[in-house]
Amino acid sequence: MKIERVWAMPSSETFTIKEAARVLKLGGTAIVCGWNSLGLGACNGMELEEVLMVNHGDQNDTIVTVGRKVALKLDFAGPEKQAHTSA
Repeated sequence: MKIERVWAMPSSETFTIKEAARVLKLGGTAIVCGWNSLGLGACNGMELEEVLMVNHGDQNDTIVTVGRKVALKLDFAGPEKQAHTSA
């Protein structure tokens, strides 16, 4: 597996997640570490391939997801996006 780009991002930033999915090539793999199993999300053209829960002992667990980009765009335009693109 060839690693082309590594991103470090806070899991709460929707824009960063959408941007990471946007720049990932079709067929590319994304590994996301966080506190949920969404990864980069199906609405961003991703297909979940694997989930790993990492136990840290007395701390909260970390959920690692591996997803593959299977579609160029499945993103649904929200009200703010529709208003912005019609101007």
